[in-house]
Amino acid sequence: MTIGQMFTKLDDLKPFKSTWRVRVKVLHSWRQYVGQAGETMEFVLADEHGGKIHAAAKKKDIGRISKDLKVGEWRVLDNFQVAHATGQFRPTNSKWKMTMTLNTKVSTCSVKNDSQFLELIPIRTISMVV
Repeated sequence: MTIGQMFTKLDDLKPFKSTWRVRVKVLHSWRQYVGQAGETMEFVLADEHGGKIHAAAKKKDIGRISKDLKVGEWRVLDNFQVAHATGQFRPTNSKWKMTMTLNTKVSTCSVKNDSQFLELIPIRTISMVV
Protein backbone atom coordinates (compact mmCIF):
# COMPACT_ATOMS: atom_id res chain seq x y z
CA MET A 1 0.00 0.00 0.00
CA THR A 2 1.32 3.43 -0.88
CA ILE A 3 1.07 6.42 1.39
CA GLY A 4 -1.51 8.07 -0.89
CA GLN A 5 -3.89 5.13 -0.40
CA MET A 6 -3.97 5.57 3.36
CA PHE A 7 -5.93 8.83 3.06
CA THR A 8 -9.46 9.45 1.85
CA LYS A 9 -10.04 12.25 -0.66
CA LEU A 10 -12.32 15.00 0.68
CA ASP A 11 -14.66 14.42 -2.28
CA ASP A 12 -15.10 10.78 -1.18
CA LEU A 13 -16.21 11.49 2.42
CA LYS A 14 -19.67 10.26 3.41
CA PRO A 15 -21.61 10.57 6.68
CA PHE A 16 -21.92 6.84 7.45
CA LYS A 17 -18.80 6.53 9.61
CA SER A 18 -16.48 8.64 11.79
CA THR A 19 -13.16 6.83 11.33
CA TRP A 20 -12.04 8.73 8.25
CA ARG A 21 -8.42 9.75 7.73
CA VAL A 22 -7.63 12.76 5.54
CA ARG A 23 -4.61 14.88 4.68
CA VAL A 24 -5.59 18.56 4.43
CA LYS A 25 -4.30 22.10 4.17
CA VAL A 26 -5.99 24.80 6.27
CA LEU A 27 -7.03 27.52 3.82
CA HIS A 28 -8.97 29.77 6.19
CA SER A 29 -10.26 29.85 9.76
CA TRP A 30 -12.53 32.07 11.82
CA ARG A 31 -14.58 32.06 15.01
CA GLN A 32 -18.29 32.65 15.01
CA TYR A 33 -21.18 32.72 17.41
CA VAL A 34 -24.58 31.35 16.45
CA GLY A 35 -27.44 31.52 18.93
CA GLN A 36 -28.40 27.83 18.89
CA ALA A 37 -24.92 26.33 18.41
CA GLY A 38 -22.94 28.83 20.52
CA GLU A 39 -19.32 29.63 19.75
CA THR A 40 -17.55 27.59 17.08
CA MET A 41 -14.26 27.66 15.21
CA GLU A 42 -14.80 27.27 11.48
CA PHE A 43 -12.31 26.14 8.82
CA VAL A 44 -12.03 25.72 5.07
CA LEU A 45 -9.82 22.71 4.34
CA ALA A 46 -8.42 21.40 1.03
CA ASP A 47 -6.69 18.18 0.06
CA GLU A 48 -3.94 17.70 -2.53
CA HIS A 49 -6.58 16.74 -5.13
CA GLY A 50 -8.24 20.17 -4.88
CA GLY A 51 -11.28 19.02 -2.91
CA LYS A 52 -12.53 21.45 -0.28
CA ILE A 53 -14.74 21.08 2.77
CA HIS A 54 -16.15 23.30 5.51
CA ALA A 55 -15.15 22.06 8.96
CA ALA A 56 -16.06 23.16 12.48
CA ALA A 57 -15.08 22.60 16.10
CA LYS A 58 -17.47 23.30 18.98
CA LYS A 59 -16.55 25.58 21.88
CA LYS A 60 -15.27 22.78 24.14
CA ASP A 61 -12.84 21.63 21.42
CA ILE A 62 -11.68 25.04 20.13
CA GLY A 63 -8.59 25.34 22.35
CA ARG A 64 -7.13 21.99 21.34
CA ILE A 65 -8.10 22.15 17.68
CA SER A 66 -7.14 25.80 17.01
CA LYS A 67 -3.58 25.37 18.27
CA ASP A 68 -3.08 22.40 15.91
CA LEU A 69 -4.81 23.80 12.80
CA LYS A 70 -3.07 26.96 11.57
CA VAL A 71 -3.81 28.61 8.23
CA GLY A 72 -1.37 27.49 5.53
CA GLU A 73 -0.29 24.29 7.30
CA TRP A 74 -0.87 20.70 6.21
CA ARG A 75 -2.26 18.26 8.79
CA VAL A 76 -3.59 14.73 9.04
CA LEU A 77 -7.05 14.45 10.62
CA ASP A 78 -8.39 11.18 12.03
CA ASN A 79 -11.82 10.39 13.52
CA PHE A 80 -14.28 13.17 12.78
CA GLN A 81 -17.94 13.36 11.88
CA VAL A 82 -19.36 14.15 8.45
CA ALA A 83 -22.91 15.47 7.96
CA HIS A 84 -24.94 17.33 5.34
CA ALA A 85 -23.91 20.97 4.95
CA THR A 86 -27.00 23.00 5.77
CA GLY A 87 -27.92 26.58 6.48
CA GLN A 88 -27.39 29.87 4.70
CA PHE A 89 -23.61 29.95 4.96
CA ARG A 90 -21.68 27.47 2.82
CA PRO A 91 -18.06 28.45 2.15
CA THR A 92 -17.40 25.44 -0.13
CA ASN A 93 -19.31 23.59 -2.83
CA SER A 94 -19.14 20.34 -0.87
CA LYS A 95 -22.49 18.92 0.18
CA TRP A 96 -20.81 17.73 3.41
CA LYS A 97 -19.52 19.49 6.50
CA MET A 98 -16.89 18.05 8.82
CA THR A 99 -17.22 18.35 12.61
CA MET A 100 -14.17 17.79 14.77
CA THR A 101 -14.90 16.22 18.15
CA LEU A 102 -13.09 15.12 21.29
CA ASN A 103 -12.00 11.97 19.40
CA THR A 104 -10.51 13.89 16.47
CA LYS A 105 -6.75 13.47 16.24
CA VAL A 106 -4.67 16.15 14.52
CA SER A 107 -1.11 15.28 13.52
CA THR A 108 1.67 16.77 11.42
CA CYS A 109 2.01 15.97 7.75
CA SER A 110 4.97 15.72 5.41
CA VAL A 111 3.13 17.19 2.39
CA LYS A 112 4.40 20.61 1.35
CA ASN A 113 2.18 22.03 -1.38
CA ASP A 114 1.99 25.83 -1.54
CA SER A 115 -1.08 25.93 -3.78
CA GLN A 116 -3.79 28.34 -2.62
CA PHE A 117 -6.44 26.08 -4.22
CA LEU A 118 -8.24 29.06 -5.75
CA GLU A 119 -10.93 28.50 -8.34
CA LEU A 120 -11.45 31.84 -10.05
CA ILE A 121 -14.41 32.26 -12.37
CA PRO A 122 -14.66 34.53 -15.42
CA ILE A 123 -15.85 38.04 -14.57
CA ARG A 124 -18.67 37.73 -17.15
CA THR A 125 -20.35 35.04 -15.06
CA ILE A 126 -20.63 37.28 -12.00
CA SER A 127 -23.91 39.16 -11.90
CA MET A 128 -24.11 42.45 -10.06
CA VAL A 129 -26.77 42.90 -7.42
CA VAL A 130 -28.35 46.34 -7.69
